[in-house]
Amino acid sequence: RYQLAKDNQFLKYSRYAIGEIVLVVVGILIALQINNWQQNRKNDEARRNYYHQLLHDLEKDRILIEGFLLEIDSFEVRLQSYKEIFKQPDLPIWQITNEMRKVFLSDGVNVKVNNNAITTLQNTGDIKLIPPLVRNKILDFKYKQAGIMDFVSITQQNIVNHTLHLSELWGGDLVGRSENQPKLVKHYNDENIQIQSLMGLEANLSTLSEALKKVEKRFKDLLKDAEEITKIINQELKK
Repeated sequence: RYQLAKDNQFLKYSRYAIGEIVLVVVGILIALQINNWQQNRKNDEARRNYYHQLLHDLEKDRILIEGFLLEIDSFEVRLQSYKEIFKQPDLPIWQITNEMRKVFLSDGVNVKVNNNAITTLQNTGDIKLIPPLVRNKILDFKYKQAGIMDFVSITQQNIVNHTLHLSELWGGDLVGRSENQPKLVKHYNDENIQIQSLMGLEANLSTLSEALKKVEKRFKDLLKDAEEITKIINQELKK
């Protein structure tokens, strides 16, 4: 190149210089292509790992939801049994109250969901690795989960607050240590107090029954969504 320039052979020098530039550009393009290929491979691996995590969470959700739906079915059976007993004439108030208490869920409205993978995708920004179709569906799924949890939490709190009111009506734990206080015992045995307690429990039972019907419907819809997302993810994994 130096000799060509020295001899004023500009045309040959230009061709040589252009050739060198082309080689450099080609080298850069090849390096960029290799880098893009490596990055795409890493993204694809990360995406597949997230898919497997999502499938794991969805399967856990399916098991938990189906278990809770069985609890709701059991609640409905107990409720119908109570209603049949209630049809009997002249039942003592204490018997009605005891039968009613058997209907309530032992652990209350206890609902759990799994969204670890979705939360991780959002917090890390890796949600962009997921194709829009899958991304929109899993985000909508999480939104529905949150809606159910909020609804259950509010319903649970309303029932707890009403139960606390009934506890105040009865005197709370004072009932259990009133054996030496005949006036208090007379108060607790007052039929009006018992009826108020019974009506309060009936109100709680009605609230819980209506809430569980709504939760049941929402959970069944969520199961359908989970099944659809699972199908789409499995199709993505086959690509």
